[in-house]
Amino acid sequence: MEVSIINKKKQIHTNYILKLLLITAISTILSLTLGSFGIGKESIIMVFLVGVLIVTVTTKGYFYGIFAAIVSVLMFNYYFTAPTYTLITYYSNDVILMVSFLGVSLISGTMTKRFQQQLQISQQNEHTARLLYRITESFLNITGQRQIIIKGIDCIYDNTGYNSRVLLVESDKMNIYESREFVIGNMEMMEIPIRGLTKKLGVMQIIYSKETFTFERELLIKTVVTQMGLSLDREFIYNERENIRIAMEREKMHSNILRAISHDLRTPLTGIVGASGVILENLNQLEKSSIENLVSDINEEAIWLNSL
Repeated sequence: MEVSIINKKKQIHTNYILKLLLITAISTILSLTLGSFGIGKESIIMVFLVGVLIVTVTTKGYFYGIFAAIVSVLMFNYYFTAPTYTLITYYSNDVILMVSFLGVSLISGTMTKRFQQQLQISQQNEHTARLLYRITESFLNITGQRQIIIKGIDCIYDNTGYNSRVLLVESDKMNIYESREFVIGNMEMMEIPIRGLTKKLGVMQIIYSKETFTFERELLIKTVVTQMGLSLDREFIYNERENIRIAMEREKMHSNILRAISHDLRTPLTGIVGASGVILENLNQLEKSSIENLVSDINEEAIWLNSL
């Protein structure tokens, strides 16, 4: 991987050098063409200045703009100052013109490069902000503990290419969640705690390469982990509330059953108490048939109670 990165940097450097030489050559040819029409040196040197600015804008770093300014001064000196086709200058006006050109080129190139860098930073920050917003929004409608974890792992992989896994504390034991092969090898590994509002929920382990690890990727990973923690905490709170609701429903059902059983018990017991009381109070006055009927009622109520 390191070799490929070095080769890529060399290729970019070579492309910038070729671009610099091409733009300088075009500026020189255009200046010679304008000179053949009698255009003054003060106007021709502006063509080289435009070329330097183009090099500065189309390359990265200050080196290429400075090098283009120096080459342009040499080309101007060689073709447009007396004696021509030499790097010797006889007139002080030409020296002042070239020094002024070099100074203006360096200042303009530096300001252009800084503006370009600020623009790139602004665009990158905007891209990062939009990406973080999409990540945050993607966690809003996800439910289920495993779905939240897999979403976080996939989100990190899709935006950074890094594999990761989650170690989550559940019922006093550590469970591992992963959606891809988790092999460290020659890579680096970092651990980021997953925190809820009140406690630590687990740990996310990420395999990464130092060469490709940037501040933006670190920010993205931490944002994903934070959203995972909030979503998991939300899921735990919802589950706890649901368990409380179910427990309350069970308690309510239990109370209703007890009330129903109590009512069912009181009804036959009242009949038994009433019938037995009549027999005890009027034993000598009641006829045998009446006593038998009351005893039969007591027996029926007792059998019904026994069947509960």
